[in-house]
Amino acid sequence: TPVQDSSDAVIGTLTDILIEPKNGVYSPLLFLVVKQRGRSERCIAYEFVASLGSDGVALKYLVASVPGVTPVLLATASQSCSL
Repeated sequence: TPVQDSSDAVIGTLTDILIEPKNGVYSPLLFLVVKQRGRSERCIAYEFVASLGSDGVALKYLVASVPGVTPVLLATASQSCSL
């Protein structure tokens, strides 16, 4: 799934979605994991996403204005985003 910034430039591909599991309630979406061209993966907080659909992801801002964090594998082998 392509990921575009607010200028409609494709900045990478969606590789994963990270949620916060909660029993008995809707699990909120926290981060999108995006593989950027020529770069490593980066996590983008969901608050910077304008839309998310089967045709792609659109960010609210230019990619340079969106803070990202690098995904880190935890000892439990689950994926998380660390600051």
